[in-house]
Amino acid sequence: MGILLGLTAAMSWGVADLFTRYATRLVGSYRTLLFIQFIGLVCLSVYLVQTGTLQQLAQRANWQPWAWAFLAALLNIWHRDHLYRHCSHKHVDAQRSCSPLGV
Repeated sequence: MGILLGLTAAMSWGVADLFTRYATRLVGSYRTLLFIQFIGLVCLSVYLVQTGTLQQLAQRANWQPWAWAFLAALLNIWHRDHLYRHCSHKHVDAQRSCSPLGV
């Protein structure tokens, strides 16, 4: 079951990157990144509030896990920005598109 879920996640990630290429060409990399991050934040917030996990995390967690989560979010945004900016170009090189840094 784990292999099937892993393959499904990989296929979904690839399809999302394929659609991202077209979205970045239409509206630009910054708007695409803003929309995707906003939708993800809203979905995660709704899930955390509905399950009661947010209240549990807020009561027992100190500042360190929140700081690590914030750092992970910033790194995700930075790497995604580079990937989307690369996908917005007309010529997409397979080797460069696999690297989130675009190097």
